Amino acid sequence: MPPLILPLLLALSGDGQHGARQASQIDLVDGEPIKLKRLRGGVEASFDGKTRVLIATPRGTFQISAKTPSLIGASSDGSRIVHNYGDGSGQVYSIAFYQSRSGNLIDIRKFYGKVMRYSKSIPGCRIRLEEISFLFTRWRSNSVALIRTEDMSRRAGCSKLNRLWDVSI
Repeated sequence: MPPLILPLLLALSGDGQHGARQASQIDLVDGEPIKLKRLRGGVEASFDGKTRVLIATPRGTFQISAKTPSLIGASSDGSRIVHNYGDGSGQVYSIAFYQSRSGNLIDIRKFYGKVMRYSKSIPGCRIRLEEISFLFTRWRSNSVALIRTEDMSRRAGCSKLNRLWDVSI
């Protein structure tokens, strides 16, 4: 076998250290533990199947509450972690971002304020933040996430909240 074929086959099969495919996100479902899953940027996550998610980065480890059903993802450079979680019913989703270096929560209250100001500009739409679902769609860059908002109140006029937002993290 020519010398370049074996590394190519390993990379395509997902075997071997350098060819292992990295997930952009993992889904957490209550009762389904995940031993260790490699995400982007050297970030790894494990889930005990109940309440605890352990996030390991090249600079340290931290844990968060799973709040299933949810997903955990990392930006391509691994500098930011997204946690998109449900309220137990799976109807309304909230979102949190963490700095992977420290495990600190990133403040996105300005984004929430922007969404609420937009909702008030819609004639006839009177909605509370708890009635808006925030769904992580994908990373546009290492510091910008594409988030979809959905009106879960089903009030007349609020359907304009069903849209995409670029959010600087």
